Amino acid sequence: MKLRGRTAIVTGGGSGVGRDICSGLAGEGARLLVGDANPVAAEAVAARLRAMGAEAVALGVDVTDPTSVDCLVRRSVNRFGRVDILVNVLCSDHQGRSFDGEERRRSLASHLTGTLLCCAAVVPRMRECHAGSIVNVWLDRPIDPRAGASVWTRRLAGAFADDGIRINSVALEPDESSPGTRSGLVASARRPVRSAPRRDDPWGGVVAELLFLASDASRPLTAETLRVAAGDRRSHLAA
Repeated sequence: MKLRGRTAIVTGGGSGVGRDICSGLAGEGARLLVGDANPVAAEAVAARLRAMGAEAVALGVDVTDPTSVDCLVRRSVNRFGRVDILVNVLCSDHQGRSFDGEERRRSLASHLTGTLLCCAAVVPRMRECHAGSIVNVWLDRPIDPRAGASVWTRRLAGAFADDGIRINSVALEPDESSPGTRSGLVASARRPVRSAPRRDDPWGGVVAELLFLASDASRPLTAETLRVAAGDRRSHLAA
């Protein structure tokens, strides 16, 4: 178990790909704090992980509210003593629809502002250990305002590299026929990105890349984006 003894916070962990990410992290020995805007869904995931023998707690969180985000991080520190991994799940059920007006504003606030607040809250804890891995999981769609997450991933990675904190992204490609790609060090570090999901395991490729980035196997990498085909999962957050 390559993450035994480490603590992970997952925002958006109450359903869909976030839920599968929580299961994958727990399967590698990580202790989990499942954060989600829906506290009932978050607790359901945490309960399932505990039934599997993992250490897991849940907390409802509004990632656009600094006080709520700070409470999430304090809960992790109070319960587990540290924060080693942060996963910001920046996916929604808006796939296949355009963004306009108030909907665009809410999406930008929830995903980009939320990413910055969560990173800012965990960085001081990670600095204490001079180590940490932050992974942003986002939908790679040109019309989607969340594409800005890749820009912020690179900027934040540069800001905190000297603190031993690595910040990377996993991008979900909506079209499962689109091959995933890696470049440079990433391409030579591991097997090629899986280009299409299995029907019985639609998020397996995403989880595999997330576990790689969260572990010491990816220690040389920061400011990278790994692309994984996710297929047409319009309702995955409600699954």
